[in-house]
Amino acid sequence: MIEVYVTVELLQGIIADVRVYWNEHLADIAEHRWLKNNNIRSQLGRECKARNGIEFHIYTCTLEE
Repeated sequence: MIEVYVTVELLQGIIADVRVYWNEHLADIAEHRWLKNNNIRSQLGRECKARNGIEFHIYTCTLEE
């Protein structure tokens, strides 16, 4: 089994994008890019965006053969 990192971007509560990365570092880069593109500079800013359904999540999943 292989562990992968899945990122999910929500816009107004609707899934806008899902991507799979082979390692945590690449998923973290995607998250930082999303934060920058959405002008989010703090946890409070992220929480405010989340109230409007604008969110970014990283999940760890097992890829089975």
